[in-house]
Amino acid sequence: MATFRYKAINAAGRTVEDGMEANDRKELIAKLKDLSLIPFEIAEKNGKTGHSHPFLSNFFGGKRVSGRDITQFTAQLSALVNAKMNIAKALKSLARQNGEKGMDLIITSLLNDVNKGKSLSDALEAYPQYFSSLYLNMIRIGEIGGVLDKALQRILEMRQKDEELLGKIKGALAYPCVMALVMLGSVIILLTFVIPKFSGIFSQMGATLPLTTRIVISLSGFLGAWWWLLLIVIIAAFASVRYLLRKDEYNLKFDQFKFSMPLLGGIIKGICISRYSLSMGALLSSGVSMMKALEATVPVSGNFFMETALKQISAEVREGASLSAALHKRENIFPALMTGMIATGEESGSLDEMLNNVGEYFRKEAEGRINTLTTLFEPIMILVMGGIVGFIISAILLPIFNISTSIH
Repeated sequence: MATFRYKAINAAGRTVEDGMEANDRKELIAKLKDLSLIPFEIAEKNGKTGHSHPFLSNFFGGKRVSGRDITQFTAQLSALVNAKMNIAKALKSLARQNGEKGMDLIITSLLNDVNKGKSLSDALEAYPQYFSSLYLNMIRIGEIGGVLDKALQRILEMRQKDEELLGKIKGALAYPCVMALVMLGSVIILLTFVIPKFSGIFSQMGATLPLTTRIVISLSGFLGAWWWLLLIVIIAAFASVRYLLRKDEYNLKFDQFKFSMPLLGGIIKGICISRYSLSMGALLSSGVSMMKALEATVPVSGNFFMETALKQISAEVREGASLSAALHKRENIFPALMTGMIATGEESGSLDEMLNNVGEYFRKEAEGRINTLTTLFEPIMILVMGGIVGFIISAILLPIFNISTSIH
C-alpha cells in the first residue's frame, strides 16, 4: 500500500492538503469522494506527481480530453448557469460526477481557481489546448456584460454545429474506407495464398501464360519475398510525412493543397470559411471590437494556409483597410460571394449578421456536397473493388481456360 499526498476541495469549497494510504490512485480518489473531497493534485511520497493543475498535459490519468468532452462540459455548465446557479456551485456540481475522468480533473482545477477569486475566463486560460481564444473571449464578454448564460449557449450552438458537420464527413468517409480495407485485404489474400498455388500448377504444365497472368504472378512473387521491405517503406514514408508537416513551410503547402483536392477540396474550404465567419459574427454580435475578433478567430479555421492569410488580413485591417477589401485580395481562398456579402454588411452596418449568414450558407453548402459525395462513393468503390479483384481472378482463370481449350 502506497502513501499519497493530495490537495482537494472540501464541502465548504476550501482547499485542504493532507496524506492518505491507498493501493493506487483510483482507490485514493474513491476514498476522498467518500469524505466529500474533490482532489485536484495527487502525488506519491516517492515524488511521483499525478493529475494536477500546474502540470498541463494532453492526458489525465491516461484519459484523453476530447473535443466532445469540452462540448459536453459546455452544455452542462450552460444548463446550470441558465438555472441561475453561480459558477462556483455549477463547477462543484460537475466536478462531483466522476473524479477519475480527465475532464472532471480539469473542472476541479477550474473550481479551485474560481474559489480563489479568479473569473471563469481567467481560469480557462490555463488550458489553451482545450479552450480556444474564441471560447475565452466569448466567456469574458459574457462575464463583463452579465450575460454568461447567453455566451455559453452561443458557444454550445457553434460547437454542436461544427461537430455535426464533422460527423457527417466521418460518416461519408467511413464507407469508402471500409470498402478500401476489404479490397486491400482481398487482394493481399489472393496474391499471398491463392496465386502462388496456381503459379506452381502453371509451371508444371509448362503453359504459355497471358500477359495479365504474368503480371499478377510477378506481383505475388514480389509481395511474398519483399513484404517486409514494402512495410518498412510505408512506415518510413508515413513517418517522413509526419515529420515534414511539423515544419511550417510544408504544413502551409499541404493545407493549401487541401483546398485544391478534387471532390474534397470544396468541402474543406467551405467548412473553414463557415467556422471563421460564424466565429467572427458571434464575437462582433457580443460586442468584441473588430481587431480583437480578427485576432481571436485566426486559428479557428484549423487550416494553416487560411490562418496565414487571416494574420495578413488582420494587419491590413489594423492599417485601415476594410475586411471585405482585405478578403477580396485573396480570392483563391475567399470566394467573391463571401466578400460581396461582407461588403454589403459593412455598408449597411450589419456586419455581424451578414457574417453569420455567410457562415450558415457555406456550412449548408458543405453539407450538400458531403451528401453528394456519399451518394457517389458507394457505386464508385464497388466498381473499383470489382475491377481489381476481377482482374486478378481473370488472370487465374484465363490460362486455365486456354489449357482446357487446347486439350479439347
